[in-house]
Amino acid sequence: MAVGVCRAETFAPERMALLAAVASGRSGRLHFTYADPDTATDVRRTFPWARSLVVVAVDYSTVAPSPAPRGAIVARAATADHYRLLDGPLGAIQEVLAAAGQRAERIADDSRFVDRAAALRAGIGWRGRSTMVLTPGPGPWTLLGAVVTDADLDPTARMARDCGRCTACLPACPTGALDGEHLDARRCIAAWLQSPGVIPHWIRLAIGRRIYGCDECLVSCPPGRPALRAAGATTLEIPFADLLAATDAELLERFPWWYVPRRDARHLRRNALIAAGNSREPEAVPGIIGHLDHPSSVIRGHAAWALARSLGRGAVPHLERRLAVETVVEAREEVLLALLMVEEPKRYSALVTPDPADPAPIYSGAMAAKREPVTPAVRAIRAAGIVHVPHVFDYDRHPGAKGAAEAIGVDLHLTVKTIVFATSDGDGVLALMNGDREVSEKKLARLMDVKYVKPAAADQARKWTGYEFGGTSPFGTRTTLPVFCHEEVAELDRIYINAGSRGFLVEMATSDLLQILQPTVADIAS
Repeated sequence: MAVGVCRAETFAPERMALLAAVASGRSGRLHFTYADPDTATDVRRTFPWARSLVVVAVDYSTVAPSPAPRGAIVARAATADHYRLLDGPLGAIQEVLAAAGQRAERIADDSRFVDRAAALRAGIGWRGRSTMVLTPGPGPWTLLGAVVTDADLDPTARMARDCGRCTACLPACPTGALDGEHLDARRCIAAWLQSPGVIPHWIRLAIGRRIYGCDECLVSCPPGRPALRAAGATTLEIPFADLLAATDAELLERFPWWYVPRRDARHLRRNALIAAGNSREPEAVPGIIGHLDHPSSVIRGHAAWALARSLGRGAVPHLERRLAVETVVEAREEVLLALLMVEEPKRYSALVTPDPADPAPIYSGAMAAKREPVTPAVRAIRAAGIVHVPHVFDYDRHPGAKGAAEAIGVDLHLTVKTIVFATSDGDGVLALMNGDREVSEKKLARLMDVKYVKPAAADQARKWTGYEFGGTSPFGTRTTLPVFCHEEVAELDRIYINAGSRGFLVEMATSDLLQILQPTVADIAS
């Protein structure tokens, strides 16, 4: 165990680093400290009375089992609720401070606290090229926590140590997510396994047998190897057949300490399917086949991929049966790609392999090879870390909302039109409306408290948004305009909306659209 003290002042460099990661898109779909960098880097926003931090690092390498040669792999930190190891030392420090008449609160594994920055400032470790905090002894195999107090404590000195010339962790990363300075969450296996939705095919291959977390950068770290050797040979075996046969409730009960978005077991089930497919263990095949008929189209799509990985050509009859009844476009694409994997593997590989020239490819849909146009809207969507599926089609053959819906094979009501209006005061406003509905100018004017609104002239709309007619998107506009969203759009689970170019829609969760744009939701339909 290591203990250090630092001042509870703003971690300004870390704040800038978090903001830069979000702006560049490196944060991917991660939220945690990226969601609110200002709060995460200033504990005084949560504890206004804070003066000092007592930072603790505990070694979990001695209690965490290694992966078994078969079955699912779980990162060592997630094999149990190892954060309980912090309860004792943090509680003892809190009691001592309280007995001295000081305020003291514990904080650990919390999005309001950049624990690694605090550990570095308190001098209990140094920053590794993996971005992990390395401490003498266990190296990267530590969990961090702190006690926040109003006591004025003498800070401990920073540790004068670094990784020197060692770069062992960089080539160890299966997806190249590390560059020696930053972690690119768009490439990080652990980040993808904690994210909802579809996982790109090239990431699926790199996931291997993992279902939660990835330890490759830690295992490769020379300062941490002695701790692993001393930990012994205890292993954790999680059979894929058991995972795939478990109910949603059983999956969540088995791993209650894991971060699972919205506690939705489908994310764990998706991970298990990918890992089972990569393992090609015969015992997992019946469970994979059963998931071809799962209620979730995302699960069905990943099951198709996993079955093709497991059985090769033996998967064809099952995939053809699923294709005959599958109605969801993205799931059909997954089944078609799975068939391509076994029937034309070279073509499949060419489709799903990202462009080497792209330093951080983000192919979020089933058709991982679809190279989406890079418009200002796409840049804004990527920067926000929003999972999206690109749909490119021939606009000349399929103009308008109805044409777009027909081109990509979705219900017209699920498409969303972005319409630019000009108010009687000369201001601009964006209205988001279902493809099969029209905007009521009277309702919109009433909501804006103006005399009237009317569709903006093409030149004016282009000046405000930067987009041409037929390619207008609410994302990445040249001028920030107020946005009004029809209530029926907000009620949908997923929508298809223009991404800044004619013949180019992106599919995304409606909740993500609402989070990015923060529109006024109201009845604005005629």
